[in-house]
Amino acid sequence: MVSDKLEIHTGDLPGEIRTMAGLIGLKATLTLIEKYSGESVYFPKIETITRAARDRTIKEEFTGSNYKDLARKYNLTSKHVRCIIISGKSIKN
Repeated sequence: MVSDKLEIHTGDLPGEIRTMAGLIGLKATLTLIEKYSGESVYFPKIETITRAARDRTIKEEFTGSNYKDLARKYNLTSKHVRCIIISGKSIKN
């Protein structure tokens, strides 16, 4: 990596990139920059990333009649919980 040959400091980075370095570390930030330099990278909402795990957990916790409890626990409607249980698919939330 080119950045390995230079002494780069967090203060050398522009605003948003400096924030990222504060979250994940300077080395990880520089690795991402080298990998995706010049490209636009989209970060989906956390709900998109966690949806499959949430739905799996709902199916595991389903007792046969606890739609309302699961809906409350996962901040969903009972109808949405039913869709997850019956079809095995989540409606976009």
